[in-house]
Amino acid sequence: MKQKTFSLLSLLSLFALLLSLCVFPAAATEPGPLLRVFDYADLLTDEEEKDLSDRIAELTGSWGLDIVILTNATGYGGKDVAAFADDFYDENGFGVGEDNSGILFLVDLSERDLYFSTCGEAIEVFSDYGINQLYNAVVSYFSSGDYAGGFRRFLREIPDYVSAYEQGEPIDIVYGGSDGFVYPERKDPKKNPTTYVVIAAISFVISLIVMGLVKRGMNTARVSVNADDCLVGSSLSYRRKTDRFLHSRTSRVYHSSSSDRSGGGRGGSSTHVSSHGVSHGGGGGKF
Repeated sequence: MKQKTFSLLSLLSLFALLLSLCVFPAAATEPGPLLRVFDYADLLTDEEEKDLSDRIAELTGSWGLDIVILTNATGYGGKDVAAFADDFYDENGFGVGEDNSGILFLVDLSERDLYFSTCGEAIEVFSDYGINQLYNAVVSYFSSGDYAGGFRRFLREIPDYVSAYEQGEPIDIVYGGSDGFVYPERKDPKKNPTTYVVIAAISFVISLIVMGLVKRGMNTARVSVNADDCLVGSSLSYRRKTDRFLHSRTSRVYHSSSSDRSGGGRGGSSTHVSSHGVSHGGGGGKF
């Protein structure tokens, strides 16, 4: 009797287990959120990490570009900064699509390095010039110790780069042709054309006011019937006229080491191969 009772309980337990697997399969197999913020140097609070992770998830979903933030404070283990960043990207399987497109932003306290490693299509999205501009946009935050602010600024910059690339005009330098110069090109979609109209209108009104005052001050001519009134000190003299420039404009041009400038073109991205045989772009600087 006891043996039959034990067998019945065993069958009921097995039935309950099978039922739970059939009814709740999603709960057993649903993956957790992807980790993309690796704060090994402990520069961020838990709340800041969460905010950055949420923003990265939004950007990745919108643009199809993997984004990784990595902080480090223990050196590179005999590697240089590029090899360290590239290997971390490759070994953790980051990237979107068949070409593993994405960008990793490394902040290292031991060497005071800011470095961006790109892979796949992101190499074209972030040109050498674009990476330099990205570095310039964030370096002041890290120099002042505002790490969360620097990472937020980094993430705010990304839509501009991807949008420009998708429109066929990536943020890059452009060769000027036979003159041998290259010129910086970056469009700011946040600027509203209405702003320029308002500025032009205000400038026009101010110009009219200034010209009216000048004209009024110059209207001092009087009719004279004596020619001697035109002489200074009973002798003929000439007054010197001096041109005074009130405004100046300085233009900067960027020179390139490329030997082929005659056909025009863009600066593009330099690449290297990581220890895993994967092509990467990248660049950065100290902070």
